[in-house]
Amino acid sequence: HILHIPKAPPHVLGLINLRRHSLPLVSLGRLFELSSEQVLDEHRRIVVTAFEQDGERLRVGLVADAVREVLRVPREWVEEVPALLRRDQRMAEISGICRLEDGRRLVSVLSVEKMFAHEGVRDALKASAEMTEEGTMHDESAENETLEEEQFVIFRMLDDEYGVPIQAVKEIVRVPEQL
Repeated sequence: HILHIPKAPPHVLGLINLRRHSLPLVSLGRLFELSSEQVLDEHRRIVVTAFEQDGERLRVGLVADAVREVLRVPREWVEEVPALLRRDQRMAEISGICRLEDGRRLVSVLSVEKMFAHEGVRDALKASAEMTEEGTMHDESAENETLEEEQFVIFRMLDDEYGVPIQAVKEIVRVPEQL
């Protein structure tokens, strides 16, 4: 069951109950203006991300078309966003570009913190915090990062690939057959 949030922007789909906690769902397709529709079916995946905002640890579910892989890449493969694109504030969520397969495959690396600076997402997080009975969710993650490599969870939206640092991913869940 998705609880819709009044006056939420189109990319905030609402709240779901995941393991007795309220989890805001955000449509990446809508957030990045890639598509206006977001059909939730059993083929979609929810990438549960965690980040810190105003000293509080928060979680958000990112609805993706599919999760392709979890990938460990050398840090030198992750480059800065080209200067021309950095100037556009609407693209602030992209923190880097990862070149894979000798540059034949490009993955946009997302900054979870910057993605959720949007006012509509902050409102959903606030509503989620107010509705959660047990307060903030327990964080059971472990740091497994070396200095030379970084891990990303790569997912697909339409024909493009995106990745988030694995430290920001708490779990990947299938969209239930019935919400």
